[in-house]
Amino acid sequence: DTIFGSASKWYDDGLVAPGTPIEAPVALRPFLKFLEAHYGRSANLGYTARDTDGRLYVRGKAGVQQGDPPSSSIFSLGLHPILIRTLDRFGGVYAVAYCDNVFLVGALDHALACADDLVVRLKADLDLDVNLSQSWVHAPAWAHLPAAPACYASTLASFPNLPDLPVALEGAKVLGVPLGTDLFCKEFLTSKAADIISELEPIRHVDDGRHFLQLVRFCIKTQLGYTLRTVPPAQTTLAAEQLDSAAILAIGDFAGWEATLRRDDADAFDSASLLVQLASKRGGWGFTPGAGVADPAFYAAYAGFLRWAQSAVPSMLAFHTAQVKPFTDLRSSSHPPVQHLV
Repeated sequence: DTIFGSASKWYDDGLVAPGTPIEAPVALRPFLKFLEAHYGRSANLGYTARDTDGRLYVRGKAGVQQGDPPSSSIFSLGLHPILIRTLDRFGGVYAVAYCDNVFLVGALDHALACADDLVVRLKADLDLDVNLSQSWVHAPAWAHLPAAPACYASTLASFPNLPDLPVALEGAKVLGVPLGTDLFCKEFLTSKAADIISELEPIRHVDDGRHFLQLVRFCIKTQLGYTLRTVPPAQTTLAAEQLDSAAILAIGDFAGWEATLRRDDADAFDSASLLVQLASKRGGWGFTPGAGVADPAFYAAYAGFLRWAQSAVPSMLAFHTAQVKPFTDLRSSSHPPVQHLV
């Protein structure tokens, strides 16, 4: 209905009648003909069965075809109008959404009421069941408590569609980014660095030096890149240093350097580190340490986000980015001068 621009049935508990216009996003318009041709009101879903010689067809009347590249975008288009109308009913509650990951932000009672209503609307309008086993509540004020306060159980009882919704006391992972206490974020990042470091062991068996270096530089080290852009450097630098050290040791072992090349041998490690970071045209290995780019990676990404946000919703960010935390951190005495980050 979003694609065709009008409601084909009653939506939103009778508030949206059949024939009500539904405006399709501008970004969708170039793909409208493609979507109409592939879906329309129904679609032929074809597959080859292993026990037959022919191709079988199933008439699909709802949902998207398995493996269709724009399927996530189509799903989001169906979810978007329902999410927006639900938020309109609950002032002070905001949503951050990526495909089927939806995060509601606001005062606890308002956010729970919004979530409860959203569960009902998604089932009624899209026949979509929310996976409550993967849902949770995080209240920063409760982060250092041993358990959720008693008032939470009584508050939750008012929302029958949110049974036993767990509380993530110390924090939770939001789209691959840790959100919570400093300890929670540190443990998350340490575990992530350890997982990446463990992948160095299998590639030690690669014989070709060029292939080995390419795997370290572009398949191992880059796995922390998303985290460096989304988490403040005060939290990511330690994990980046751990990964840098492990990568330098792996390169040193591959190159046949002395067995004494270990972290506790400061001189040997520093010499090896400099050689590894030296540009390949100067006789080095061309390895850029993650810890060295943690600051510019984060602040550049944050500045890019603010520019996008200002263009999307000018009224929300009608001020200079230098006034926005974490840019105010750059002026603190404990932080290196801005020119050192460029």
